Order: sequence, then C-alpha cells, then structure tokens
Amino acid sequence: MVIQVLTFPTFPTEKPRRRFTFEEFDHRGTERMVTAASGAGVGRFVFGSGSGAAPDAPHVWFRAKWGGEEAVRRSGMEHAIVRPSWVYGPEDRALNRFVTFHRWLPVVPVVGDGRQRLQPVFIDDVAEVFAQAALRQPPSGTYELGGPEEMTMNEVLETMMEVRGRRKPLAHVPAALPRLAGLFLQFLPNPPLSPQAVEFVTGDALADTAPLLAA
Repeated sequence: MVIQVLTFPTFPTEKPRRRFTFEEFDHRGTERMVTAASGAGVGRFVFGSGSGAAPDAPHVWFRAKWGGEEAVRRSGMEHAIVRPSWVYGPEDRALNRFVTFHRWLPVVPVVGDGRQRLQPVFIDDVAEVFAQAALRQPPSGTYELGGPEEMTMNEVLETMMEVRGRRKPLAHVPAALPRLAGLFLQFLPNPPLSPQAVEFVTGDALADTAPLLAA
C-alpha cells in the first residue's frame, strides 16, 4: 500500500527552476509513483488530492491534482482519492501564519475581501480518513473531505482571535497588490509569494462530504 501526500518545499509558491511546481509534484510525480507501485505489485494506492480538482479548474494546482487522480484511476490498483478542503492544525502553514500576525501586529492582514468560502477540517480528522483509506475503508473511489461548518475566511479569523482571547481589526489588502508583488518576489531563491499563490489563498475550498459519510 502506498499513500501519496507529497508537496514541494515552497508550497504554494512555485519555483520552476528547481522543479518545485504543482505539475511536477502533483501530476508527474504521482504518475511516476503509480507506475513504480504498480510494477512492484502494490495492492492499494491512496492519493491526497484537493477539493476543486478538475481538468478545467482555473488554478494550476487543481488541474495538476486532477492529472494525478487520473493516473491513479488508470492504474487498475485498488485506490482511494481523498480531496481535503482547508486543513488546519498545530503546524499548518495557513492558519498559523495568521496566528503569527495576530501575535505581533496591531492588525491581521487578509488578502482580498476575506469572503472566500471554506470548510476547515482538523488535521487529526484528515489523518483518520487516510488511515481508514489505507485499510480499504472506504472502498475504491474519490472522496471529498471537509469540516462540518462552512465559513468565510473572515469568520475563520474571527474565531481564531476569539480562541486566543484578543480581538484585533482585520486589514483587507486588495489582491492586486500582493499579486503584483509576487511577480517580482517569485524570482527570489526562497520566494515568499507568487501570483499563483495569491490566487490559491483567495479561492473557495468546499467539499461534498456525502459520499464519504455514506461509504
């Protein structure tokens, strides 16, 4: 059994010169792993995709994830494709970045209007689903995974501040500004930002969990 949840070190900011791209890791890398696993007689392949994966998705990450999914589906192996929505936990790179902002800044900066819709799901719940998938439950198929509540990014951050016991203003930054900055920052050795990363963090992350709950 193989579980594929790899990503590149600078995620979600691509670094093409170092081959740190969604296409290289999520699509081509998964294809290579599927080929190796099938050749080695692996009986089951579990792939960590993402909610929103589709061949015509507007973001390259979701198109690359779809390419990886297709490689898994074509392999003939038993498989589970798990599509988590917005994952959070003790060491995540998303929510904890806002926690750092909240700790040190007088305001909490938010790219865009903060109205993108999310279904935050805790990392332990994600791990449990992957563990069950490795044990052949649920059966072969594609399953979206999200938390029980749909929230906007603004609501997520308000909840974070409530938990931390201190309210600070949200400072909404027009997405065009970090997108423009990303045009230049993406060429740094360890880029903190790129236009694609801005699109990624301002998009919706919703999941239809009915098939998973019914499995």
